[in-house]
Amino acid sequence: MFDIGFNISGIVTLVCGPPYGGKSTYVQERLQPGDLIIDTDAIGAALSGLPVHQTPDAFKPLLFAARDAVGSALEFYPFVKKVWVVECCPDPVTRTKVMQKWRASFTIVMATPIDVCLERLAASPRPGNVDWEAAIRRWWDSYHPLPTDRVVAP
Repeated sequence: MFDIGFNISGIVTLVCGPPYGGKSTYVQERLQPGDLIIDTDAIGAALSGLPVHQTPDAFKPLLFAARDAVGSALEFYPFVKKVWVVECCPDPVTRTKVMQKWRASFTIVMATPIDVCLERLAASPRPGNVDWEAAIRRWWDSYHPLPTDRVVAP
């Protein structure tokens, strides 16, 4: 799946972190006109017509295909100067593969402490069929930093 890299002329920033870690907020606060966001959660919502995080599992192969189609098409759109790729990627092997696939110039890791993520979960529960507390804990159990990560903690 990760053996083909995209030929993107713009700057690609990979933003990773746990659920409720602030990945989307981080990107939204830095977004400039003409920037492109590749966010599987948003793509899933667009394809299914359901709210974010309610995409049925059966749709996931389609949303990954759509995400990758955008990555492939960027070769033909050199006017896109900045691409933000939002993924969880807690483990260094997966994060490295995603970095290589997207040819990311930078990797930002939102190292939002687990207690902060859980507080955000309690304040604004996400719908859907995901155990968000378990997902947050799994992310932190799997996370290992890479020397190239730019770690951001709120």
